[in-house]
Order: sequence, then structure tokens, then C-alpha cells
Amino acid sequence: MTPQNKGIKKGTAGASPYIWAGITLLITGALVAILFYFFFDVVWLTALGLAMLIVSFIMIAFGQEGKTAPSRLSELYLAASIANTTEMIEELGVKSKAIYLPPRHTGGKSKAFISFKHESKNPVQKILPKRLIVRYGNNPDEVGLLLSTLGTAAVEMLEYTPGATTSEYESALAGIVIANLGIAEGLSVLTYKSGLTIDFKKPRRGSEIQKVQCLGSPIAQIAATIAAMTMDKSFIVAREKDYHGKLVIELESLS
Repeated sequence: MTPQNKGIKKGTAGASPYIWAGITLLITGALVAILFYFFFDVVWLTALGLAMLIVSFIMIAFGQEGKTAPSRLSELYLAASIANTTEMIEELGVKSKAIYLPPRHTGGKSKAFISFKHESKNPVQKILPKRLIVRYGNNPDEVGLLLSTLGTAAVEMLEYTPGATTSEYESALAGIVIANLGIAEGLSVLTYKSGLTIDFKKPRRGSEIQKVQCLGSPIAQIAATIAAMTMDKSFIVAREKDYHGKLVIELESLS
């Protein structure tokens, strides 16, 4: 697969999507920490707010460094962000796989939803409020997290929304993963009855590129977010495996 640059923002003016995502996390984290520390005295939610603040500082710094940051420094920013996100999710005791939702369920950008309880199918059947902790049903335990991921920031590189065909999805994904981010040298996409299989050729290795509990690896987050957006379906990262120098990611559709 040859990288496609059509429809990909490269060197455009304006703030980095990482800065916008960081500012959103900063505001949300501050509100969560203050609200649950001073008014409700809920320790774990206060800790969640503080973790969001830490991640927001990292994302803002990552966006400000932009083109001048050495690649190793960028990797350290990413590693710290992944570690904080993982610890935050582990602290909450959440085990469910993240469901990557299309914009019609979030009222805006494609995001990842993690239910606090195990669900055998997609529980989200309505537009969720633009909050971190959201209620998706009428029962008291039907609550979860609605998270912006690396994929949410990465899709800001697209100048238009690709069509719902496999070829357009592959082209958009290649433009971001190969041409812009440089975290793989090639890719191919295959469709099957209930989802997609993406083969990434020679993906970047290292301890910084690790899986996040519930969400999957950074490259899987990007693949699932773009799939949800372009195909208007909900996806989970069903499997990730290394195979002869390739990273094979299987996305399962829940729609």
C-alpha cells in the first residue's frame, strides 16, 4: 500500500489537535477533581481528575513541541501518556473492551466508550452527553467512560470524511499512519463478515508503543477510530498479534 496524502492535513496552520485534546482534558480533569474532592469527597473520582490533568499537560506539551521535537522526546511524551491512561483505567477496575463509537453516538467526534460493567453487545443506542462519565441506560449501573483517544486526535489530520468503502478507509488510514505519523511502512485492509483485518508492515517497535488496558495499542486506537468514523459503525479491537514482522489487528463490528 502506497501512502496517500490526498485529504490529509500536513503542515497546516492553527493549533495542533494534541493541544485541543489537551485543553479539553485539562478543563474536564480540573472540574472532576474539584467537584469530587470539595463537594462529594469521592477519592477515586478525584484521582481520575488528577490523572486527566497529568495527561492533558503531556498532550499540550506534545502539541507545542510540534515539528521541532526530537522523535525520542515525542516517544517519551507518548509513553508517559500511555502509562497514566493505563493506571487511570486500572484504578477504576474496568475490564470491558473499549467500544469505538461513530460521531452519531457522541454528538461530535469519534470516541471510545468503556462500560463499567461487562456488556456482551454494544449498549450505546443513543447520543451520549459530552462528558467523561456518561449514563447510557436507565439502570444505576449503566454508566461508563467516554474517552478521547490518540485516534480522536489523529483524525483531525483528515480534511474530509472518507466514504464508507474499504479502499477509502485504507487510503485514509495509510495517509495518517504512514505518511504523517511514520509508525508503519505499509498496510493492507481485508474485510470479513463481522469486521476488518488490518496488516501493518514493519510497525515501529519499542516499549513506548504498548497496549493500553481496554483501549488497545496506539496504532489500534487510530485504526478503530477511523473505521468508526468512516463506516458509521461501532468497533472493538478484537485481537492484536505479531506475525512475521507485521502487526495484525482485527476490528469487530458491533453495529
